Parts: sequence; structure tokens; C-alpha cells
Amino acid sequence: MILTAIPQRDYFMQYLSYFKQLHVKDLIVASEPDPELDFFEANHINVHSIQSEDGAAPSQKIIDLFWSLFTSPKRGHNDFIAVACRRGCGVSPALAAIALINKGYSPEEALEQMRKYNPHFITERKRRFLLTYQPTIEKNECRIS
Repeated sequence: MILTAIPQRDYFMQYLSYFKQLHVKDLIVASEPDPELDFFEANHINVHSIQSEDGAAPSQKIIDLFWSLFTSPKRGHNDFIAVACRRGCGVSPALAAIALINKGYSPEEALEQMRKYNPHFITERKRRFLLTYQPTIEKNECRIS
């Protein structure tokens, strides 16, 4: 899983190069659909846009989409999913923490892992959500990059 801000047009080629190196097959964007992101679709990266309130915990719709892609039998062992939100500090780290919780980490352990990457990744609102999150789906491997 790759956590990122939503790609901006001026940097599409750099994102594409990075995504290709890491075998990104899917890009989940926590924002309204953006026709400019069709660039990634044209380059064989599926774009999934779901509107999300900035700073809010991820909706069940985003969690379900992420987990269906994450556990898909079509996803190869070395394939990554990129999750993008406006600044890379919203839905994407919360989904990474959820993946860790579903893998067997306690919510506290998952939050600590996210803080290792960036202490500002998780807002107080998302922290409260994650501390009460109950895994409801089967465990699977999780790699965060």
C-alpha cells in the first residue's frame, strides 16, 4: 500500500514512473472524480474515486472498496494499491491502519506504526475512530510503503 496526496497534473509522469516501479494496479482517490486522472487509467492503473469529507474517518464504502481490492485474488503478491487523499494525511493513513488492524495488530499498535511514518498522519477524529474499529473481515498480508 502506498500513501500519497492526490497526484497533480504537473507530476503525473513522476507518479506514473513510481507507480509502475512498485506494480501499482489500483489507485483509490478519496475525492470527487477528476477527469484528469484518466491519464492513469490510460496507463493501466485503475482509478477508483470516492468522495470523502476532509479530515473525517474513512467511510464504510471506502473501507469496503479498499479491502475488496486488497484481498482480490487478481492482485499479485508484489502488486501495490495506492491510496490518495488531498494531502496524503487523511483517508490513506487511516486505511493503512485498518489494514494492520485487520491483519491482527491492536488499534494502538496500528496507530504507532502510522506515527513512525509521520506523527501527523492521524488526526484526533481518526484516532478515536481507529481505537474503536473492530475488524470484520478476514486477515491478509499487509505491506506499507
